[in-house]
Amino acid sequence: MKITYGNFKYYTGGDLTGGGKGTPDLESVLANHIGKVNIMKSNHHGSATANNAFFISKLKPKHIVVTVGNGGVNRRYHLPDSATIMRLASLPHLDKIFQTARGEGRAPASSITKVQNADGDVVIMANTERYWVNGEEF
Repeated sequence: MKITYGNFKYYTGGDLTGGGKGTPDLESVLANHIGKVNIMKSNHHGSATANNAFFISKLKPKHIVVTVGNGGVNRRYHLPDSATIMRLASLPHLDKIFQTARGEGRAPASSITKVQNADGDVVIMANTERYWVNGEEF
């Protein structure tokens, strides 16, 4: 789903897969239809099965939100995936990654300088010209 409000564009795809670990590559099929966005919610909690390079290159988000928890199933899958976070954090057009929790990923500290841990909700507000994430204006 893509939400557009004036100049603000937000994308969320839930558990959409991008071809990682043998999953169907649905992201690449949809990337050109979605286009550039200000914020995207990472697909599939930042897992290795989603958020492929082609998809991200078409959306060019300034900010990414990763919904992830601590403990539970995240211990089994180590979400968000460290390789995914390192790849996203290295994008030159990306300012920040907002996570709802630290998660159980194992990304090295050098790759998480762009990661901001909300320890709860990530609140996005927008008008037709600007947007705010957790009170920070962009």
